[in-house]
Amino acid sequence: MLRVLIVGFGDVAQRVARLLRGRARVYALVRGAAMRARALDAGAIPVAGDLDQLKQLRRIAGIADAVIHLAPPPTSAAPQSRHATEDARTRRLLAALSRRKSVARRFVYISTSGVYGDHAGARVSETSRLHTNNVRAWRRVDAERRVRRWVTSNCLRAIPVRAS
Repeated sequence: MLRVLIVGFGDVAQRVARLLRGRARVYALVRGAAMRARALDAGAIPVAGDLDQLKQLRRIAGIADAVIHLAPPPTSAAPQSRHATEDARTRRLLAALSRRKSVARRFVYISTSGVYGDHAGARVSETSRLHTNNVRAWRRVDAERRVRRWVTSNCLRAIPVRAS
């Protein structure tokens, strides 16, 4: 049975978990009792962990065949970040997933159309230039680039999605 790890267990992730119920073993990376209860209610197996604490992510290495990463970057730069535009959460997630030789075969990263910025009503496509106007959107760009490098170096299939 396919094993799926969902990171960032908000509303969309809970819907995905419900859709996968019975077709995959779904794990949900959660913080706290409330999110644990939501994971169980959606049919997912809760895995305690915090993307802001690398040591708490040890148990996710090798747990799944596919990863769906929906967690947003932090609203402000973490103290240990090298740059204000770095998404340290995605960096830590990828580092944790890399702890085992058998990494997930598929990786879905849900980003945002906010990376395109304001194009004043002009049509925007996946090939449009990035024109972000805030630091948090640049953290999404950083995450996308990290994911692309990571999946390429691990010969994985990746699906980046820029949701509006």
